[in-house]
Amino acid sequence: MRIGSRLAAASAAAVLAVAVLSAGCAAWAQLSGVRAPPPAADSTVLTLIGTQGGPGVTVDRAGESSLLAIRGKYYLIDAGIGASRRLAEAGVPLASLSTIFITHHHNDHTAGLFGLMTLYSNPKGGLEIIGPPRTAEFVAGAVALMRLNWEIRAEEGGLPVAAMEKMFTGRDVQPGLVYADDNLRVTAMENTHFQFAPGSLASRNRSYAYRFQTPHKVVVFTGDTGPDPALARFAEGADILVSEMVAPSVMTAVPAAGRFHMEHEHLSPTQVGQLARDAKVKMVVLSHVVGVEESDLAEVRHWYAGPVVLGRDLQAFR
Repeated sequence: MRIGSRLAAASAAAVLAVAVLSAGCAAWAQLSGVRAPPPAADSTVLTLIGTQGGPGVTVDRAGESSLLAIRGKYYLIDAGIGASRRLAEAGVPLASLSTIFITHHHNDHTAGLFGLMTLYSNPKGGLEIIGPPRTAEFVAGAVALMRLNWEIRAEEGGLPVAAMEKMFTGRDVQPGLVYADDNLRVTAMENTHFQFAPGSLASRNRSYAYRFQTPHKVVVFTGDTGPDPALARFAEGADILVSEMVAPSVMTAVPAAGRFHMEHEHLSPTQVGQLARDAKVKMVVLSHVVGVEESDLAEVRHWYAGPVVLGRDLQAFR
């Protein structure tokens, strides 16, 4: 290559780099060709972003996270590790998100949230993160950590720190109606995933299930939970029940100290089947799965006659 050609190529690369640094993450998404595939103008689509249960890391499954696309607007439920990469694979720019719902503050549901926030940039909008008590505390802590990066980026042509801070809002909610817009109504109920002794260090924490009522269907997320008759009433008639499930082989393999949590604060295949049957849901989609085998799916189907799907990352339901 001639020197002149090399200089021209270097100059073009420099111009591109400056443009990216100046415009931030949103511009980078455009320059790299990432586009959100717009859902049908009047539809609700559920996409499983990550389906792995527990705090471990696996090759095939990202941490627990789901996406609802309703009339072209995106809503994220939980953000386990790897959520940002899976969203990119789904063709969904982070800047297109405006609302994230957190079921509870176990790290397999939130480990990807900080990373998502560090990459998020939408000067024309913002990101509201809604969840049980201490969600606002989590967001405030993440914002404090991100200031270090923002200070550097601001000096390199990025947005001012104050502008970045305004993009993030954390909101603690109580059971009941927690969100409503032109697309949906979201109701929360406290489930039985947490059963802490009063006054203990963790006793302030809560765990929620969510019911999403859209113009087209009802989607219920159990969150992590133990059995609870109230959950069947909460999920009654749902078009899709997105349920956690832990295989009995996993429950019995954990050390004795964690056995109560696994056996009483998660759902076995039998309990998932009974929940779906009692709630009369139209479909069960299993996410947050741990050690599930074909025999476990057969056990769910023993109790529930409708469709049962073992979810996988990026699987969509329309």
